[in-house]
Amino acid sequence: MPDAPSKKAPRRLYTYVSNLRAVMRNTGGRGTYITHPGQRYVLSADAVDVDLWRMRTAIRDADQATDPRERLAALRRAVDTYGGPLAEGADYEWIEPYREAVRVQALDASLALAEALADKPAEQVAVLESAIRDNPYTEQLYQQAMRARATLGHLDAIRSLRRALTRALGDIDAEPSDETITLADELVAQAQRPGRRPDLRPAPRPGDGAAA
Repeated sequence: MPDAPSKKAPRRLYTYVSNLRAVMRNTGGRGTYITHPGQRYVLSADAVDVDLWRMRTAIRDADQATDPRERLAALRRAVDTYGGPLAEGADYEWIEPYREAVRVQALDASLALAEALADKPAEQVAVLESAIRDNPYTEQLYQQAMRARATLGHLDAIRSLRRALTRALGDIDAEPSDETITLADELVAQAQRPGRRPDLRPAPRPGDGAAA
């Protein structure tokens, strides 16, 4: 509370906490929603469910898992729980570093999940293109999506991913790296070599499932 005089800050804090308790009681009924351990106010995990907590718990479970299936399930939970930017629409002065940290955590979980689904390229594509919507400037997502599309033989989708990345980066006056351009060209060339029969079934356009 930088705008509050030091003598008035404690009273203002008590008022905020009291108001919060009242709102939560009106919303959820009687209960202990806020505790005060170690001279700090915290939300009670026994009474409050927070999607950010669930995402971070799933990430922790994935990090600690020794069974690949358990790790995969935890990564799925983490990715499915992330619903977009932290406190989207709020413009608190303090929130941007926290919002970015949560975005990076969700991005890392998506990349890890895609890697764990290496033998299931169709599922990889779904995970990666969902992540691209939240991270339209992250080239690594496009690169992994291109590889998954190449495995499926979706040549037009590889080209569309490259175009989508070019448009997205153009919005911030940037360009795709040489690595990404080379990767796209090599994947298309490999799939077009004699003896390689790509899957010609229609594929969802990255512009529909990725950054447009």
